[in-house]
Amino acid sequence: MAETKQDDTPTIEDMLRPQPESTEPDYLAWRDEKVRAAIEHSRKHPESLKPLRDVAKKYGLEY
Repeated sequence: MAETKQDDTPTIEDMLRPQPESTEPDYLAWRDEKVRAAIEHSRKHPESLKPLRDVAKKYGLEY
């Protein structure tokens, strides 16, 4: 008889549980570079920014 494979898919409760901030140096460097690049892009191309009102409306949120 074949064994049943255990489902290791996280539940919604697992995904909503607060997690400690990562201290992994490679991740922190990657994250910081992404933030720097996004800030630099927004300064060079302010026309590409979307108003908060438009984003909120898209997701059905009040502004």
